[in-house]
Amino acid sequence: DALPIFKHGAALRAAYEEVLGERSSTDWALFTYEGNSNDLRVAGTGDGGLEEMVEELNSGKVMYAFCRVKDPNSGLPKNVLINWTGEGVKDARKGLCANHVSTVANFLKGAHVTINARAEEDVEPDTIMDKVGKASGANYNFHKESNKFRDSGPQGPVGSVYQKTNALSEIKQISKDSFWAKAEKDEENRRLEEKQRLEEERQRLDRERRAREQQEAEARERRFKAHSTQIDEQKKFQQQQDVVSRDQEKQQWKEQEAEHQAKMQRGFKRSESVEKSQEIGRA
Repeated sequence: DALPIFKHGAALRAAYEEVLGERSSTDWALFTYEGNSNDLRVAGTGDGGLEEMVEELNSGKVMYAFCRVKDPNSGLPKNVLINWTGEGVKDARKGLCANHVSTVANFLKGAHVTINARAEEDVEPDTIMDKVGKASGANYNFHKESNKFRDSGPQGPVGSVYQKTNALSEIKQISKDSFWAKAEKDEENRRLEEKQRLEEERQRLDRERRAREQQEAEARERRFKAHSTQIDEQKKFQQQQDVVSRDQEKQQWKEQEAEHQAKMQRGFKRSESVEKSQEIGRA
């Protein structure tokens, strides 16, 4: 899911630019999400440095901190971006927000050091400043630690900087890197699964649409055939009625003709009878 940076863009940029301003007393700004949405908002700003900022981190939230610190080597201002994913954040939310990291980094530009953090030990001010010092190309603890190395640890080649390996720190760093890599991979898999699910849903709807259209076509065909059959039956019935009507008319005509002939015959006989009576009277 895309991160809608610009919903609260003006407030986000104002807080970010306050930290960038070297004359500004504000040296950190903290950002988080609005509720369960993907809308980024300003969670707070301050001028109390890393010590103040880390107190505002919430173990149940995904947050982003942009801080201005002094390089322990040169004394120049350096910017630190912290991607904080609290240990109480649900895995699904972690995976989703891991996809926003690059977008946030593009918005909060100018970070000299980026730290992916999950727990308090990841954001201890000394730990952060140590990383800032290393990022500037020198180990500012070297002179302080050199006597300790000379007495109790192996020596590196002349002219080199030797540093003891902190196995636990390396394991934690590997764990964090693995977490972000896994989160990004999980998010990629989620997007692929979502794409596949949408495609399957589209195919299912397409099949249902074709089946529905087929059923409607068959229903129209049945209605057409039924209507045609009804018309044929009406025509046949009408033809039968016409035949019956003609037969009745013919029969009626015959009866009328027979009756007419009978009347004429009776009239002819009466005429003959009258003539005979008259002849007898004359005789």
